[in-house]
Amino acid sequence: MSLARAYVIASDAPAVVRQRAGHLEPQTSSHSQLCDGTTDDVEIQAAVDALPALGGIVELSEGTFNIAATVTLKANVHLRGQGMGVTILLAIANLNAIMLQDNSSTADNIAIEHLTIDGNGANQTGTLRHGVLLGTTTANTQVKEKIRILNVEAKDCRGTGVVLYGCSGAVVDGCYVTGSVGTAGSNGQGILLVNCVGSQVAHFFCSDNGRAGIAL
Repeated sequence: MSLARAYVIASDAPAVVRQRAGHLEPQTSSHSQLCDGTTDDVEIQAAVDALPALGGIVELSEGTFNIAATVTLKANVHLRGQGMGVTILLAIANLNAIMLQDNSSTADNIAIEHLTIDGNGANQTGTLRHGVLLGTTTANTQVKEKIRILNVEAKDCRGTGVVLYGCSGAVVDGCYVTGSVGTAGSNGQGILLVNCVGSQVAHFFCSDNGRAGIAL
């Protein structure tokens, strides 16, 4: 059985892609959504929420998605772009929040793939403005499984680029993390895994981060 799929289209996607707006996606009750270029997290969140309990894929078109609030993923959701530098999630000025996170410390089978996360750190204040945070800081056991961060660029986050807590068998592969900055705690690292077992980080590039490029 094929996975359910929701499709979200950037406001600056090519015209031929924008024409897909309103198309009813198979196996979901959602239509393809065209973003307005202002609060594109609204359309992405709606697509995530429209997937059934068994989950599926939220596919993002090429183009830039302006993120004005945290996008919260749930179990069995794969957030998939068209490639680094092709699909870009851009934090608006003064977002001052994590860009992508999950809704539960036990939410399994979450994947983020083939996109760029731009934290726009020069226009944020405070700390802990991570690009991706999956799991919770109180997770002292490995309760999350099947977590995958694949071919993701995270840059200029005012915090850490990618943070995973309490995962078993997580995979971070093919990621490019630069320009993470911070002043306290774990801030400023490129990739951070805490209380994770049987997990791997491979084929990565980290540069110009405020602290360690990778910390396990």
